[in-house]
Amino acid sequence: MGKKRKRLPIGVDRFETLRSQDYYYLDKTEFIRKLLDWYGAVNLFTRPRRFGKSLNMSMLKAFFEIGTDLSLFEGLAISRDRSLCEEYMGRFPVIFLSLKGVEGTSFSDAQDMMSMVIAGHSVKKKLIGNLTYEELEEDRDHLWSVLYLTGYLTAEKNSRASDDGKISLVIPNREIREIFVSKIQKWFSESTAVSGSADLYEDIWACNAQEFQEKIREILLDTISYFDYHENYYHAFMAGLLMNRCVRVKSNYESGTGRSDLVIEDDRGRRAVVIETKYSARYDDMEADCEKALGQIQDRQYVWPYLKRKYCVIIYGIAFSGKDCQVKGRILKPETR
Repeated sequence: MGKKRKRLPIGVDRFETLRSQDYYYLDKTEFIRKLLDWYGAVNLFTRPRRFGKSLNMSMLKAFFEIGTDLSLFEGLAISRDRSLCEEYMGRFPVIFLSLKGVEGTSFSDAQDMMSMVIAGHSVKKKLIGNLTYEELEEDRDHLWSVLYLTGYLTAEKNSRASDDGKISLVIPNREIREIFVSKIQKWFSESTAVSGSADLYEDIWACNAQEFQEKIREILLDTISYFDYHENYYHAFMAGLLMNRCVRVKSNYESGTGRSDLVIEDDRGRRAVVIETKYSARYDDMEADCEKALGQIQDRQYVWPYLKRKYCVIIYGIAFSGKDCQVKGRILKPETR
């Protein structure tokens, strides 16, 4: 009687399942050695869909995780390196998160909330103190608990849990915020690469509202989802975009008699930019909403602290409607209030 054939691992991406249930497996464990030889602070593995990324990540988890089943690696290439296995196999706590099941609006919502956090807003989430690996994979909202437990988010000052157990979470400090920003910088930088030869940053300081407007429009067409049409998203969108371009950007900065949406400061050049964003329900409302934004900046004296210090201040009112926007700008000299 011939040897029983192994099964093809169609739809199987868990290393433990594949090895324990006698599926065919093309030995990729040399990847573990390469990772240990060449690892960085962060490692990014890029492959097209269906090229085994999830299986390789599952293999790494199975190798490094405390309490792993050592027999899973018997007969594989990595098992021949006994010193490496003794030093690393089953020696580390591992957190394994997969976004494989996150599709459509759920990913858009998660991205939206993350952008709001980066822009200085809080998000309300229910926290779980003792998560298992299985629970992490079951619900994407558990990611917020992980970020809280690891110190990347903290409870908002003076906030209390609501009746449904949710609490307001914020980024605790500038250093952590920079880590969050760095994760979306590549996306924004790639998106803004289509903006033409003149730099967006230069247009802002030159009060070139028309060019500023056209560049934002191009980026909106490439990035924004139809599920993202509300004022908080556009605020977060602009915050992320400007943080990629400007050294000192403040979001929801307390100034005058209120909080301006965004402020860019250049102390060396004794100049500042104040931006107020509006969401327009109709395309035809954008021009009027731009004027309202400009009026709000001046009526609530957002610019006064800078004019008092003899700064040249540029103010922008930006109105968004779907994938379109209008921008109006003015230059205020130090003697203007």
